[in-house]
Amino acid sequence: VRACFLALAIYYVSAGGFLTLYMLLVLRTLHLSPSMAGFVIGFGGVGAFAGAALASRLDRWLGLGPAILTGLVLNVLGLSSLLFAVAGAKPVVLFLIGQQMIGDCGGMIFMILSTSLRQQIIKGNELARANGFFQIASGAIIPMFGILAGILADMIGIRPTIMIGIGAGMLCIVPCLSPALLKLRSA
Repeated sequence: VRACFLALAIYYVSAGGFLTLYMLLVLRTLHLSPSMAGFVIGFGGVGAFAGAALASRLDRWLGLGPAILTGLVLNVLGLSSLLFAVAGAKPVVLFLIGQQMIGDCGGMIFMILSTSLRQQIIKGNELARANGFFQIASGAIIPMFGILAGILADMIGIRPTIMIGIGAGMLCIVPCLSPALLKLRSA
């Protein structure tokens, strides 16, 4: 559970910047129309739905720990697709769609399986506190790093700030390389 919390905290650092700057990046920097931006974002829902459908299968096929790591790896692959879009690779819309589909698929796999792990390991009378702790972490980290991302974007620009956020987001894999988690077949 600790590895999942650390991975999620690192992810929230990246998400704070991502959530703050994504629409500015897409509309102002990459010059997509609002309707195309909505079209691209819609693919995130498709990816999340696929992740929800795949989570239990990956758990059965790989075991719980490796399936959790797989979700994070997919999320990072999505971030790397966004990196290509930020760098100006063409066609930018396909890289943005790839980020939405692959990243949200992996993110959903991670969220479902790490929550399942938490619910299976933590005793019933402590589960509410643990869930509250996870919620406080997101409620504190995302806005704090959203503000910092906005300030940094004012200083160095949206593209470089997004690239820094992507790099930070990629680090979320590191805590889940824990041998204890990788050996975990079920909770």
